[in-house]
Amino acid sequence: YREVIVVTEENINDFSVFDVVMPMVGKSVRLPENEDLKKLYEEYLEEDGITLKMFELKSMESGCAHGAYRHVFAQAKDVEWDTVTFSDKNQDLLNPYYLADGCELSVDPPGSEEEVFKAIRIKFSLPSSSYATIFIRELTHS
Repeated sequence: YREVIVVTEENINDFSVFDVVMPMVGKSVRLPENEDLKKLYEEYLEEDGITLKMFELKSMESGCAHGAYRHVFAQAKDVEWDTVTFSDKNQDLLNPYYLADGCELSVDPPGSEEEVFKAIRIKFSLPSSSYATIFIRELTHS
């Protein structure tokens, strides 16, 4: 991460929600300046008998957590989707090479007298430490 910048009324238009990071506590991170949020961090640590001062102890130097920052929101990239109709609920709707460039995603179409089902297939990429299940949940609002 580049230097953490506190968002203010003067610079708020320079950032998007995808720039927002939250610290994973350690001696090398900057905690939020918002007192309510900082208090939440302190309360969660206190539940485990940890204080922010513990990260500053010289005696813990070699084993001390340095901390890190995590983006609050991630944006999916290279999103592609299609819908398919099928009749066999056990049919694999993806082949083993579905992520390969130029690979067609084909499904055997249902016969005229078979029960017909529909599915959506989605292909996308997310940054490291992002969860595809959360992306799907947000797409489906479930």
